[in-house]
Amino acid sequence: MAQSPSSASAASNDVVFNKDILIAQWASPSTYEAETACAHVVDQLVSQLIGPICKFSCMFFSILSSHHIDRWIMFLSRNHGNGIKEFRLAIDKKVSSNNRGKTHCYNVPSCIFYYKELCRLELLNCILELPPKFKGFHNLSVLYLAARISRDDIERLISECPLLEWLNFIAFDFYQCLNIHAPNLRYLELDGEFQDISIKSSPLLTNVSLNSDILPSMWNAPISPCTSIHFIGYLHGVERLALTETFLQYLCIDIVPKKLSATLDHLKYLEVDIERNSTEILAILCILRSSPNLKQLKIKIVTG
Repeated sequence: MAQSPSSASAASNDVVFNKDILIAQWASPSTYEAETACAHVVDQLVSQLIGPICKFSCMFFSILSSHHIDRWIMFLSRNHGNGIKEFRLAIDKKVSSNNRGKTHCYNVPSCIFYYKELCRLELLNCILELPPKFKGFHNLSVLYLAARISRDDIERLISECPLLEWLNFIAFDFYQCLNIHAPNLRYLELDGEFQDISIKSSPLLTNVSLNSDILPSMWNAPISPCTSIHFIGYLHGVERLALTETFLQYLCIDIVPKKLSATLDHLKYLEVDIERNSTEILAILCILRSSPNLKQLKIKIVTG
């Protein structure tokens, strides 16, 4: 694939656009005018491309260009939906001052679910709603979402991707409980407000990174066993584990035992964030006592 702001090749069948690079070609002070000019380039290339498109990547356009993105997604679903293997879309979260600091997300059209052959899907700063007749992405192995999506829809999306191995999910909504059913999952990164997480149905996990943004005012709510330190015991096959300070605080809601009920025999690498003199050290010590084969410990001291 040619190294240029936009490229298409009959050999690679890839279409990749980066708005920040394209927009530098226009001197217009108006974001809307500049993005409209960029969109015209995308329109010309996509409409004139000969042969199937295997990869489509459009990064960092603003919500102002949503009608253009709608058009591209619909065009691809009609003409290349059965051939697209990789689809990447990132909406720029930057907003103008007259929006009073409000961040807008892009509402992804349902026709994206017609891309039946997807192997990789990335949707950043979007709103996603699964259609009732969605049957899953049976070839999808990589899913990266930073999105507003209902708990039922994200659980269904994950479970309907039987080959999913890599999941990075940044949730924009609060979840009372998030159940992950992904038998082939090996890499998991979660970031958001999760009061309860269950990943018992993912026995192949080797790499896990967890961050909880749950508010302290919600910690007094009734919790289930998997929201305490015992939750880590379910990760018996994990080799690399990263926990932020907020997630460690979350694990310390309940009574922290000296050791986990299950030994983390495969854990080789542990990375944690912690404040000085904080109670989260109890959770760290519990994990350390339960990890006989640990090779590397990385501790980051954070300031409040």
